[in-house]
Amino acid sequence: GRAVSNLFPDITGVLYEEEQSKLHEIAKTTTHPIVNIGVYQGLSTAQLASGTKQSVYAIDIWDERPAGYVPTKGDLMRGYHLGETQSIFLENMKKHGLTNVIPIKGNSKVVGKTWDTPIGMLFIDGDHRYEAALSDYNLFAKHIISGGYLAIHDYHLQGVKKLIDEVVVPSGLWTDIELTETLWVGKRNLCTTADAKPPMTYWIRHHNHKGVPIEKALVNQAWQYSDAPDIALFDIARSKPIERRFRRGGATLVVYPHTAIAGWWYDGILELPSSFRALLVVGEGQKEVQQIITPNIRVETIGWGYCPILPFQKPKAVKKITFAPIHPIGGNLRQEAKDANTRVYKRLLELGEVEITMRVIGKLEDNGVWESPNVIINNANPDGSYAEIDAADLVIGEGMYLSLAVARGKPAIGMNQYPPCRANTSECVPKRWNEYNHLQAYPIDFDDGDLTELIDKALDESQVSNWKKRFIGEQLQPEHLSNVLKDIRNEHAKQREQ
Repeated sequence: GRAVSNLFPDITGVLYEEEQSKLHEIAKTTTHPIVNIGVYQGLSTAQLASGTKQSVYAIDIWDERPAGYVPTKGDLMRGYHLGETQSIFLENMKKHGLTNVIPIKGNSKVVGKTWDTPIGMLFIDGDHRYEAALSDYNLFAKHIISGGYLAIHDYHLQGVKKLIDEVVVPSGLWTDIELTETLWVGKRNLCTTADAKPPMTYWIRHHNHKGVPIEKALVNQAWQYSDAPDIALFDIARSKPIERRFRRGGATLVVYPHTAIAGWWYDGILELPSSFRALLVVGEGQKEVQQIITPNIRVETIGWGYCPILPFQKPKAVKKITFAPIHPIGGNLRQEAKDANTRVYKRLLELGEVEITMRVIGKLEDNGVWESPNVIINNANPDGSYAEIDAADLVIGEGMYLSLAVARGKPAIGMNQYPPCRANTSECVPKRWNEYNHLQAYPIDFDDGDLTELIDKALDESQVSNWKKRFIGEQLQPEHLSNVLKDIRNEHAKQREQ
């Protein structure tokens, strides 16, 4: 008979003939449904479906692209921009009488979250970037039956190779490993999942953008999201039903950074519940301060994850200043912060020859500022974006925005560094503020003197390099974060055994 690979000469696809034959051959042996992630016009799907009577689930987004999508070279080559791929696929399946194919149009990340059908063979050939391929593996491979097959295409691509070499093979779940051209195939061990080392699991409560780098790093290290996790991460430690539920479920409770500075609210304002095992902070500076505030809990540095850290950039002249007023929450802003915003803004308006961009969160009047013909006003959200920082020669701000500016290598002036921090709607201030604020305050504050002199000071890297080293520190490394959390978990487990 004809070679298997020539069964479908009319279907366009990107598979070597040997790879097509291999897929067809494995499909013939399967006693359970097949899942094909990344389908295009259906060449691999046809090879799989023609080899089995089992259902073949074909998962692809096909022509769906986000608004404002610009086609890549690869998309143009494969005709995705024409929006006809799905109809060509359906036509191809129909023409060859492949009635056992079940198309699922959607993102595999979404489809995989609710997947519960046992799988005889999984073929991963979707988004080849590491995070995306890892997500496909994490969500679907756990449903492969003992003796079932995992096939992954394009081993020569960096993201796919990393997934196979660093996650799939070390898991010890796969035997009889073969590589046919760029098609990697492994057979699921005849063992129960309990024999293999299960992945670490996490749950996270997000606060604005602050938890995003943490979650990305854990996904990078093959952690899996779970409602019954090993580690439950919160931006602020409180004793609420959700914390109690996780604690009863055996999770280890950990606090991740709510903002760029140490958690001053545990200094006599919020009680830190004893159920929390550790506080994570950005750098050595925050660690020193946090240990003064909360001496009885483990404090670990995890590095800076909110943007890539850049070296100091001294401009030839300060022509553009970005000012980020301290922002209200729900329309409320503590009076001393509002007064500081007004002082800075009035002084900036007196500067000639400088373009001022004001990044405002909330209403102008709630910030203590107003419209001015010479000021560009950008309405923003607390989302960690730093485009206005990168466009500036100098930045004036406080808290997270000030830290972002320093991380991006910009000359910066802080504001409101000395009055005790407090919530916008509360009179309560930290009890021991004077014991540690001098350790954490940024070395240049608007209230230190004349603005033109402060600008000169901000242009001198030596004024801030030590603060940057201690409070921005090193870039967050996924492996380091993963190891820190595993160690916190192990320590917790040992204490429970005692």
